[in-house]
Amino acid sequence: MKIGGSDSINSILSGHWRKFAEETGISATVLKARIKAFCSATLAQTCETLSLPEECSRVLDTVKIRADKLMGVLE
Repeated sequence: MKIGGSDSINSILSGHWRKFAEETGISATVLKARIKAFCSATLAQTCETLSLPEECSRVLDTVKIRADKLMGVLE
């Protein structure tokens, strides 16, 4: 799924989020708040204390990295 014309998590910038907000009719401020809340909740739920199998650690690491990237773009 493209975000503001970008289809790569590694290339999404704040302008992409603004464009996405415009395209969907959502306030950029509201969208930013929801994305931050989602990323924060995701990071909180992927902590090491979940006692998940070893195989899940790589998936969780990827989720954390992507959530951190999204949070950084929104700063």
